[in-house]
Parts: sequence; structure tokens; C-alpha cells
Amino acid sequence: MNGGSLIGKRDVRELCGYFSALSDVTRMRIISLLTDHEMCVCELVDRLGMSQPAVSHHLGILRKAGLISNRKKGKWMYYSIIGHKMVENHNRYKELVLSIVEERVNKGVPASPAQNDEMSYCKLRGKLLPAGAQKNLNALHDNE
Repeated sequence: MNGGSLIGKRDVRELCGYFSALSDVTRMRIISLLTDHEMCVCELVDRLGMSQPAVSHHLGILRKAGLISNRKKGKWMYYSIIGHKMVENHNRYKELVLSIVEERVNKGVPASPAQNDEMSYCKLRGKLLPAGAQKNLNALHDNE
């Protein structure tokens, strides 16, 4: 991916769902516990010190994001990490964003390079938009 490329909306949605699922302390604790071995809900409840409905809520979010799977054995439901999905999402994030930032940092340049003032979007947009549209945009901007 080139530095000027945009991340596709589909990629953004999928990655946001993935990272959103991981952006909670309880869900990160669940993932951490599941790296040890698959667990039934009752073991997670005991280890987390939370109610069964609360743990089930977090498990549902992790399942919806594709991070964990479940299997039923008798009356118990066992949960485990879907490892390839985690690796796939982290690799996609690295490909889409992190590799660009990492390359720039390694070169000693800012992660978001400064814009050439003469080529800045703000200066050019007035030249690219019809006069009436520019006036409306300026009015909106002034009211912010």
C-alpha cells in the first residue's frame, strides 16, 4: 500500500469491529484467559469474578467480532480463541496503517508528514469548488 492510499470502507468497518471488541478490559481479560486453554462459561465467571450474564454479554461481543468460537459439550458451552482471525486482523492493520507509520518512524520522519503549504487541501479546495459551494463551505466553517 502506498502512503497516499485510502483504507477501504469494508476494511475499516471490519477492523473497527475487531478492535472495538478488544477495547474493553473484561474482554481483554477473557482473551488472556483463553490463551491458557478453552474454558466453559462457569470457569470464566469464577476467574473473572463476574455474573454469568455479564460474562455471556462479553463473550457475545467477542464471538460477533469473530475472535472466539464456542462448542457445546453436554450442558456446558466451551469457548476458545480463533487464532487465525486474530493474526489475520493484526496483519491487515499492519499492512494498511502500521507499516507506513513504522517505515516513516524508522527513517526519522513524522508519521504524518507536514503538508506543503502551496499544495494544501485548504488552499486548493477554493480553486476546485464552484464559487457558491466555496462560500457555503466557508460559512459552515465559520459557524463551527
